[in-house]
Amino acid sequence: MASSGSAAGSGSAAGSAAATADDGVAPVRIYFTDDINRDLKPVNVCKVCKKEFAKPKDKSTSSMRAHIIRIHPKQKKEMQDAEEKKRAKRKKEDKPEPAGARKEESSQASMDWYTSRVNNSAVKKWAKKDERYVAASRSLLEFVARDTLPLSTVDNQGFIQYTTHLQPAFIPPCRTTLTSMVEPQAERMRVLMKEEIMKTASHVSFTSDIWTEGTSNHSFISLTAHWIKASWHRRDYVLSCEEFPGSHTGAAIAAKTRNMLDSWGIPQSRWNLLVRDGAANMRLGIGRVMPSIHCTIHLLQLVVTSGVFEQSSVNNLLTKCGKLVSFLSHSPRGMSEFRKAQVELLGCPISEAKCLVKPVVTRWNSSYLMVKRICDLKSSVCKYTADDEDCKVLFTPHEWSLMAAFCDVLAPFYRSTVLMSGNKICVSQVVIIIVKLRMDLAKKKAHMVISMRDRLLEELKKRFFSDDPSESVQPVRINIMEDKRYTIPTMLNPQFRRIIAGPALSQAKEDLASAMEELDILNDDDDGPLAQAHGTPGFKLINFESITGNGGKP
Repeated sequence: MASSGSAAGSGSAAGSAAATADDGVAPVRIYFTDDINRDLKPVNVCKVCKKEFAKPKDKSTSSMRAHIIRIHPKQKKEMQDAEEKKRAKRKKEDKPEPAGARKEESSQASMDWYTSRVNNSAVKKWAKKDERYVAASRSLLEFVARDTLPLSTVDNQGFIQYTTHLQPAFIPPCRTTLTSMVEPQAERMRVLMKEEIMKTASHVSFTSDIWTEGTSNHSFISLTAHWIKASWHRRDYVLSCEEFPGSHTGAAIAAKTRNMLDSWGIPQSRWNLLVRDGAANMRLGIGRVMPSIHCTIHLLQLVVTSGVFEQSSVNNLLTKCGKLVSFLSHSPRGMSEFRKAQVELLGCPISEAKCLVKPVVTRWNSSYLMVKRICDLKSSVCKYTADDEDCKVLFTPHEWSLMAAFCDVLAPFYRSTVLMSGNKICVSQVVIIIVKLRMDLAKKKAHMVISMRDRLLEELKKRFFSDDPSESVQPVRINIMEDKRYTIPTMLNPQFRRIIAGPALSQAKEDLASAMEELDILNDDDDGPLAQAHGTPGFKLINFESITGNGGKP
C-alpha cells in the first residue's frame, strides 16, 4: 500500500511539476508541503518520505533539491525533466530567470536585470562623467557611510527601484564601483578635516578606547578629536579607527596613539587632554603621550559593582532574574503565554506586550533595566511563573522587596549614566552630576535600601571625593572638588561655578588664574591670541572679577 501510494503521489507530483514550469515556481517545491513542527517553527515536509526540513529565511530550495536527488531517484528524474523543460521554454522566450527557480540569484545579477529594464526606458541616462552623476554618487556614498550601511545596499532591487523613481536619469553605481570610491573620498574628507583643525583649533582634547570585536576576535583602537571654534561652535571628529594587533602594553598603546596623532600633523602644543578608561595599560600608555583623565561613567560602574553587585544576596537575585529571561527567550510557547498574561492583567493589545530585558555584561545599566522591567510587569510575571509548569523560577516576597530596593537605589545612577552618555557632555558638568547623585542617594531612607545606600555612598566617597587621591593604583581614587582638571571647567561654567565652595575654592581660584595667565587671557591690552582669533579687539573671554570676587585678583 505504501509503495503504491508513493508511486501514485509521485505520478501526480510529476504532472504538477511539469505544469509549474509556467508558474515561476521551482519544480522541486511540488514534492514538499509547508507545515509547522512541534516547536512551532515553519518547516518543509517531503510528501514522499515525510522528512522535515527547516524553512530557510532566504526561501532557498537547495536542501530540498539535494534530498530528492539523494533519496528519491524516481522523483529526481521527474524533477530534472521538469527543470529542463522550464529552462528550454525560458531560453526560447528570452526571459530573465526569476530568483528561486534553481538557485537564488546574486544581488549583482538582479541589479543587472533591473538595470536592463531601466536602460530601455525613454529617459536619457546621465553619463558617468556627468557632474550630476558624480555628485549623486558621492552623496550616495556619504549616505551609506553616515548610516553605516553595507556597501551591498546599492545592489538591492528595492533600493534601485526607489532611486530610479526619484531620478530616472541616475543609475546607482554597483557595489564594486562604490567600493572603489571609498578611498579617494575618505582621503578628500581627511584633507578637509585636517585643514579645519589646523585653522580653527587652538587646543584639542581627545577621547580614545580599545575594544575587541566578538565575531572575528580582532582588536581596534579609536581616536576622536574635540575642540571649540572661535565662533563657539563645538566640533567632534573621529580621526582614526585602526586594528590593534599584538599585546596591548603601555608602550604599545603609547606608540600607537602617537602614530595616530602624528598622522594628522596636530602640533603637540595644541594637545590638551585625553579621556580614557581606567585600565592600567591605558593609564600608563596615554600618560606617556599627554595628560589624561578617567572616564567618569567607568568610575560610576565600578562604584555600583563594588557597592551592590558584590553583595551575595543581590548577586543571587540577578542570577535568578537572568534564568527567567533566558527561559523566555528560548521558549516561543512560554513567551506567547507571558504576552497573554500581560493582555489579561494589563489590558494592553498583544502587539504592545513587552519582553523582558536581557542583561549584557558590557552594556551599562543592563542589569538595572532587567530588574526594573520585571518589577514593572510584576503581576504578569507572577501569573506566568505560577501557571507554567516548565518554568522553575518563582520569586519570594522578600526577593520582590529586594528587587524594588535595587531599582530604587540604582535609579540615580541610571539617570547620571544616561546624562553623561550624551554626545555634548562636558567635563564642566561632571562635578554637579556627581554631587547631585550623592545628594539623591543620601535621601533614600527605606529599610531595605539603607545597606546598599551606605555602601554606595562609601564607594562614591572613595572614588570621587578621596582624601588620598591616586590614579596609579587600584582602585582609582580622585577628588573632583580639588582636582583642577575638574574645578577649572566647573568654575568656567556659569551654571555650576558656585558648586566649588569651602577650602577647595581658594585653590581652585589659583589654578584658574594660572591657567588663564598661561593662555595669555589676562593681558593688559586685551588683544591676546583669543581676542585675535575672535577678530574683536578688547574681547574678554571671562569676567574674572565675577568669579573670584577679589577685583580681578586671585
